[in-house]
Formats: sequence, C-alpha cells, structure tokens
Amino acid sequence: MTQVQVYSKKVCPWCTRLKDWMDKNNIVYEEIDIELHPEAREHLHSLGLMTVPQVFIDGVHRPHEPLYSNLLHYIHGTSKIPQHVTKRNGDRVDFDPTKIEIAIQKANNETHELNDMEINTVTQKVIEKIDIDPIHVEEIQDLVETELMLQSFPRTAKAYILYRAEQTKARQRDIFKPRKNLKPYEYPELESYKEAIQHSYWLHTEYNYTSDIQDYKINVEPHERTAIRNAMLAISQVEVSVKTFWAKLYDRLPKPELANVGMTFAESEVRHSDAYSHLLELLGLNEIFEEIEQIPALNHRVDYLNSHIKYSQTGSNRDYTISILLFSAFIEHISLFSQFLIIMSFNKQKNLFSGISNVIEATSKEEQLHGEFGIDLINTIKAENPDWFDDELKEEIYTLVKQAYESEKDVLDWIYEDGEIDFMPTQTVLEFIKNRLNNSLEAIGLERIFETDLAEVEKTLWFDEEIVSTKHVDFFAKRSVNYTKRSQSMTADDLF
Repeated sequence: MTQVQVYSKKVCPWCTRLKDWMDKNNIVYEEIDIELHPEAREHLHSLGLMTVPQVFIDGVHRPHEPLYSNLLHYIHGTSKIPQHVTKRNGDRVDFDPTKIEIAIQKANNETHELNDMEINTVTQKVIEKIDIDPIHVEEIQDLVETELMLQSFPRTAKAYILYRAEQTKARQRDIFKPRKNLKPYEYPELESYKEAIQHSYWLHTEYNYTSDIQDYKINVEPHERTAIRNAMLAISQVEVSVKTFWAKLYDRLPKPELANVGMTFAESEVRHSDAYSHLLELLGLNEIFEEIEQIPALNHRVDYLNSHIKYSQTGSNRDYTISILLFSAFIEHISLFSQFLIIMSFNKQKNLFSGISNVIEATSKEEQLHGEFGIDLINTIKAENPDWFDDELKEEIYTLVKQAYESEKDVLDWIYEDGEIDFMPTQTVLEFIKNRLNNSLEAIGLERIFETDLAEVEKTLWFDEEIVSTKHVDFFAKRSVNYTKRSQSMTADDLF
C-alpha cells in the first residue's frame, strides 16, 4: 500500500486545504506536525524545503500543483515520472524530484523571483516533460532552464545557468590539486604508462657481454673505440643526473595514479644506472668517468640538464610545467638518443656489441615512454591551463630548445673527437637530433623550428623501428625487450 505523509502545522490555510482535498479523494495519509516534531522540520530544511504543506509518497518528496491533481498519479502509480537518472560518470541512480526543487531554490535565492508555490509549479512542469527513462542529469537541467524561461522567470533562469557553470567548473580536473583517495582515478590514461614499464622488466645481468669486451678492444678502429667510449660516458652522465626527478613527481602533482607512474619510472632509472655502471666497469672506463667533470662539452650539458631543477623549485606551477617539459621532452627524449643511435649503429652495420645493444634497446624503449609520458603531462596541463601557454612561454620554450640543440651538438663533437664514424656521420646524427626536437615541439602543439634534411633523417628510421615496433631477434645474440614480456600469464596446459 502506498504510504502518504503530509508535513503541516496547525495554523496553515494551505495545509488545511490540502488535507481537505485528500479526505475528499479518500486518500489515507499520516499527518506530521512540524511544530510538535522538530526533527521533521529539520528534515524539511535539509531538503531545502522551508514551507508547509509538503507531501512525501513512499518516502519521496512530491511537489504538488495548486489543484493537487498530480498527486493522484503518484499515489495510484500512474505517473510517468522516470525511475532512474544517469549521472555524468555513467552511474544510474533513483530519480529524486526534490533535487530539481532544491536546485531551483538555490538559483531563486539569488533573485527572490519565485515564491514556494511557483517553485513547486516549475518543478512539476519539468517532471511532466520528462518522457524518457532513464534520463541524463544534463537533460533534466536543460529542461529546468527552459521551463524557468517559459514561466517568465528570466533572472532565475540566468542564475541557474551560472550555477550550472560553477558546478561544471568545480568538476573539472586539476592536476595540481591534491587528492588523497586512491580511487576513482582522474587520469587513468596517464596511469597506463606504469603498466607499459612493468610489462618489460629487465636487468643488465640477463645479458651476455663477453663478445662486447672483445669487440671494444679488438674489432673496432681507434676512432670508433673513442666514439663508443665517449658515448657510453655521455649516457652514464645523464643517467646519474636524472634518477630522482620522477620519484618526486607526487610532490607537485599529488594524484595517486601519477605517483604510481613516477615511482615506477624512478625504479627503471635505477636499473638504467646499474646497467651503465656495469658496462663502464666491463670496458674499463671507471677511472675515465671519475674525470668527466674536466670535459667541457659534458660540463655544458650538466648545466643544461640541471636547468630543469631551477624551474621546479620556484613554487610556481607554471614553472614546474616548464621543468617537466625540459626534463622529459628535451632531456630524456633527446639527450640520450643520439648516443643510443651511435652505439646501436655498430650492431646494425657491423654486428658488434650485441650485449650492449640489448641494454641500449631496453633503455631506449623505456626512455621513449618517459618522454611520451612527459608530453602527455604537458598536453594535460595545457588543456587545464591554456592561458599559461602564451607567446611569452612559447618563446621561452623555443629558446630552451635551441640551447638543447647546441648542447647536444657540442657533445657530438666531443664523441667524434678522434673522427666521425663512416656509417653514422655527424650530419646524420645532427639531423636525427633536430628531427626529434621538432617532433617534441609538434607533440605539444608548437611549431617545428629546425630545417631538416629528410634524406638524412630517413637513414635513421631503422632506429625508430627498433624502439617502437615489435620484432624477432636472434635468441643467442640479442634478447627481445618488447613490451609484452609480462602481459600474459602461462600455465602448464598452455605448453602441452
């Protein structure tokens, strides 16, 4: 049986009128006098209802028209009122008409244009126009705006529109705003980078470097040995400089899912550092690495690498955005890759350094992901704060990119100090660097600023294919480091 409750008080003509109507229509109801029951008054106030009478049918507040005829539909179950509402996140909840009335009341608090009866009338008109079930919450709000205008309450309609705009703004993502709860994730698309790294966990101890030592000491020309040595030192220097950046990501972007990515990346940087430390020892380069501060080109690059720290320490979110850009898009995405290219070219052209090439390939895949994550971070911040990316910031970025290029050019000159490699000459490497810098700029919506020789760039396409595509390798020489290593479990049944 339908339960009907009427909230009223003794001296109330409208209450008397409603009760008389219910008696006339043989409606059984429970009367709740708010003067005798303070908790009932508080309940109404919690719903934004400041007057009586108010009618609740089966525990749900039902706005009523002046003639009350709509209540018959609710009581006898013939109302077309929807049963469910679809929220913005896709969840489905029970339809509650009191929320419409409360929203109109909040808008009316700014204008005082409607009385309580008119608010009830607008609410009922909105409900009557709902002809789908479930209905989306935005569709209900559109109906409220329209009905307020049709009922000649333009100021309240405007206030309601402004109220919706404020609520929309409050729901917008803010990557710098702290969130303590683990779920729901606000940035699940960024959290996926964590899984990409986890699916190809590797250690330098998995590879065999016996042939690499012989290659380094015997199978290369003196100027090629210098290039390998200097490239290894340059890579190791960057790996020492970058280990802590990702670990501190949560300090400035306090979202648990971003913390997961940052710590996973930081762990991968430790593995990179361990790998290159091991390679330096195998090739007998430890003592030379101790003297690295005496090399001008590398000192210049250290100054450039450390420039991202300056931007991260000002306390400005805009400056921290520049720090992310410098570190991920122009340090991890650029500074290492010319050295990766040079070393891997020995394996491609002369079938040398298979063990080291395994490390280079594994590292380059992860550094590529680090750079892409940084670019996605920048684009996310840009979408949330478009006013930051003005002409002044663009010019600052272009200046930093040019500095990055000059720094990498100096390092390349030092790597080839005893002569360039005939199968990977200076010009090819420079065009490779410029193209990657251009790609990073383009990825964040800026213009490509370097003129490139496409014929030279095409000579390095094999490298891009190595680090972004899945491929088969000789099991006894080069081990596969594709990003599917741990994405699927295997049982005994799968093997037989």
